[in-house]
Amino acid sequence: MNGEKQLAVPNARHSLGLIILANILALSSVAPAYAGAISGPGAEATVEPGDTPENWTVVDEAVLTVNPGGATQAIILENNGVVNITNGSTGGISARDSTVTVSAGSNIYASTGIGLTLSSLRGQDSSSIATVEGSAINGYRLGAFQATGSQLTLDGSSVYGRSDGQSGLVGGGVGIGN
Repeated sequence: MNGEKQLAVPNARHSLGLIILANILALSSVAPAYAGAISGPGAEATVEPGDTPENWTVVDEAVLTVNPGGATQAIILENNGVVNITNGSTGGISARDSTVTVSAGSNIYASTGIGLTLSSLRGQDSSSIATVEGSAINGYRLGAFQATGSQLTLDGSSVYGRSDGQSGLVGGGVGIGN
């Protein structure tokens, strides 16, 4: 070939196969935004100490329990979802027509937004109920937000929010909005 160099061109089928395999492997390692999801009556999950904190969605009468020392990232509850946290921690709770029970030194801490939100799915009065005993709720914007019709019971607990990102309580000492 007159001293010319030959370039090796890989088999097109072989290259395409490698590209597809690489994409499958890459996509299979990506976790969904809310890795923990439970749905439906009788569906239950428990977070134990040492479990990797993850986001949770709890819907349609499912129940999430966070045992002492357990931790989660954000929790979204919808349509009669239930969460029970005892001496655990979470990165914020949004309950839409659902039930929240937090007790025994638990901590709700949302570094952005609102620590605990009680609202409705259907744009009508909320049926969300939260009981917080001996625990703390902290939010970057508000500690807690309670929509019309929802019920928030606090017993020996603190609620703190910083609406503008600066130190201080919202509204001259109120960390709860409605």
